[in-house]
Amino acid sequence: MPHSSSILRNASLVNGEQVDVRFDGSRISHIAPASPPSAISRGELDLQGYLLLPALAEPHAHLDKTLTLSPDVPFQSGKGLEGAISSWHRARHHMTEANIYERAKSASMKLLHHGTTAIRTHVDVHRDDDPLRAVRALIHLRNDLRDVMNLQLVLLAHWDTSEEIFKEAVRLGVDLIGGAPHMAPDPVRHTERLMKIAETFNVGTDFHTDEHLDRESTIQHFIRLAYRSSTEVVRHTASHASRLSTVSSFERQRIIESAAAKNLGFIALPQTNLYLQGGNQRIGTPRGIAPINDLLHQGSAVAAGGDNQRDAFNPMGRFDPLEIASLVVTASHVEVKAALALVSSRARHVMGLAEAPSDRNWLLVKQGQQADLLAIKAKSIDQAVGESPMDRYTFHKGQLVARSHLRVEFLFRGR
Repeated sequence: MPHSSSILRNASLVNGEQVDVRFDGSRISHIAPASPPSAISRGELDLQGYLLLPALAEPHAHLDKTLTLSPDVPFQSGKGLEGAISSWHRARHHMTEANIYERAKSASMKLLHHGTTAIRTHVDVHRDDDPLRAVRALIHLRNDLRDVMNLQLVLLAHWDTSEEIFKEAVRLGVDLIGGAPHMAPDPVRHTERLMKIAETFNVGTDFHTDEHLDRESTIQHFIRLAYRSSTEVVRHTASHASRLSTVSSFERQRIIESAAAKNLGFIALPQTNLYLQGGNQRIGTPRGIAPINDLLHQGSAVAAGGDNQRDAFNPMGRFDPLEIASLVVTASHVEVKAALALVSSRARHVMGLAEAPSDRNWLLVKQGQQADLLAIKAKSIDQAVGESPMDRYTFHKGQLVARSHLRVEFLFRGR
């Protein structure tokens, strides 16, 4: 069960202030200048030397696939997305509801102790006589973890998934409708069908959108069909959007402006995209990530996620969003402060869990916010992202739900 710690002492905010933070239930009720060390009482948490930030979030995971990398589900170097899908399809009929639950829970606990209190996971429809066993497993997990994190489920439907399966998945409790229209025989028709189904059930969408570099784009159809929601709520989301990195600057600007007018969210997924793309082209290897800086400049709702980790689609991943923030800096030339927001407060905004701050200061902890926080032993944002220190405290709705401390010993004699 979570532990209560209603007062945090001597924490550092991103603006340099040293503060005490008080919780009232699930929200931050008061922030004041830090008290002297002598004022700390038993039961209060001293965060001297820790940077206090919004908790991390994982806006795009595949918890039903995670941790399946094995001889039965190998990654196929150079085979790209199609090779990974083929490898997964050959093995997934062996995946039981219990097995899916245990792997998903293990990955969720890794994310939690790294400071993640919100996860959006896509979940496959299986092509056999029990197509929704992964949905049931993750609904079970969501119920078990409801006191420590928010877990959102996106039904990853095929182009021929039946109406009955959609209906049953929504009845079970999936939060959004998803799919990969660019991989359907008729991408436009599939996009239209998915949007109609989402409207019928009054749920949002999160599509795998144009996860390629050179085929025809489908995002224009998505934007055309999406209806605008308020700036506080992102109703429709385009994950991947790798193709946007290869179109002309004029076309890219036109698409991004159209998407912003509909408040369409974007989730960049650098690790898996970089791994899967261009493996069969050894000279001038092409790679593509959603153009994060252009999206940020336009004011779009944008986040970054880990996507697949330790499975046929991506053999790497530490289940730490700070790893993704670091990769965004390196691969997409995003400033460190902006990269951290992409895996924390901006991710929560895309997930519909938080409003955009009126002052656009995405990393400053403020009075009145929900008390989902990460305290990390770092002097600056650069150190937090660059070194990813393991001394961390994680809070969900005002409760301490995870803590980790790294012990280092050097076992040699100096001169």
